[in-house]
Amino acid sequence: MITLRFVDLGWPVVSPAISFFSRHWSNHVDLMTTTDMAVSAVPGGVLERALDLRHPDGDRVEMITIPCTDEQRAAALAFARAEIGKPYDYLGVLWFPFRPRWNDPRRWFCSELTAAALHHAGILKVPALLHRVSPGDLYRIVSEAADARAVRPS
Repeated sequence: MITLRFVDLGWPVVSPAISFFSRHWSNHVDLMTTTDMAVSAVPGGVLERALDLRHPDGDRVEMITIPCTDEQRAAALAFARAEIGKPYDYLGVLWFPFRPRWNDPRRWFCSELTAAALHHAGILKVPALLHRVSPGDLYRIVSEAADARAVRPS
C-alpha cells in the first residue's frame, strides 16, 4: 500500500487560490515514504522531509491509502526520490488552470509530482485528457479508485 497526505496548509493568499482553482479544500499533497516522512514538492524544490504528525502543517489533513504491490510502491517512491533536488514549479502553481500539460519533468508542484510517481508505477491511471493535476484533481482521482481508503485523523 502507498499513502498520500492531503492537507490545507493555511498559507495566506496561495492556499485559498489553489483550493479555489482545485475546487477542493486541499491545497497540498505529500507522498508518504514512511509513517512520518514524505517526498514533497514545496517552495524550495523537491525534497524528502520529516513530518510532525502530532502538529500537522495545516488546518485539515486527510490520509488516503491506495492498495498496490510492493514493487509498485517501490517504483513510485524511486520515481519521486529521483526528482529530489528539482525546482518547485512556481509558474505551474500560478498558472495551473491554464497549463498545456501536467507532467513537465523539469520542475514540479506537489500534486503533479505525486500523480507522476503513481502513474509511473502503474498504481494510478491519470486521464490523458487532463491538462493539469491539482491537489483537488488528484484527491478526486484517488478517491474514485476502487479500494482507496481514507483515514481522517481525530
